[in-house]
Amino acid sequence: MPEKDQVKPLASPATHLRSDDDQFLPPPAKLRLHRNKYIMCSGCFAALLLILAVIGIVLGFTVLHIKTPDLKIDKLSFSNTTSNGGIIIVASVFVRNPNVASFKYSKATMMIYYHGAMIGEGETPGGEAKAKDTMTMNVTVEIKAEEMDEGLSLMEDLKSGGLNISSYMEIPGRVKIIGFIKKMFEVKLECSFTYNAKTQTIEKEDCDERVKISD
Repeated sequence: MPEKDQVKPLASPATHLRSDDDQFLPPPAKLRLHRNKYIMCSGCFAALLLILAVIGIVLGFTVLHIKTPDLKIDKLSFSNTTSNGGIIIVASVFVRNPNVASFKYSKATMMIYYHGAMIGEGETPGGEAKAKDTMTMNVTVEIKAEEMDEGLSLMEDLKSGGLNISSYMEIPGRVKIIGFIKKMFEVKLECSFTYNAKTQTIEKEDCDERVKISD
């Protein structure tokens, strides 16, 4: 028997136009299509700007925000008199760096005062406090014999156990983040102490820290 011819269904006409066929659309539909594309692109661009702005704000208040380094005098120690009749004071100083980049500083200077008169001065070489770290440096100050002979009773106070002295310390340095964000600091620390020579501890300490910041 002859086989019956199979009837193939006709393909359904295309109902979607390609993006490059919008020229065949009527003007109102073409305008609506272009407006939808513009709104979509504008929305994506605005969302991208918003994300970048949020990231910038977060970085500005966290990682890229440069904070002030802190100084703190932890302890003082007095050595025996030197060959010329003076004494040596060694101050242990904490340098705390709260930043995500290192704090590089040049030499630090410390001056010791007794009854309002400067009796000694010392320096320590420059160094570096690493990111989010606290380092300790020692500043050695020599008090010469002639400074103690001008009617001062430093040795008597030291032997009695209670010595009231004050200090001034200055340390310049800088913090640089990502190579172009940097701040220059000049940290100044003024302190007054009551030092107990018998226990070799600071019984009372009152400090005032001031910081000068520049770009």
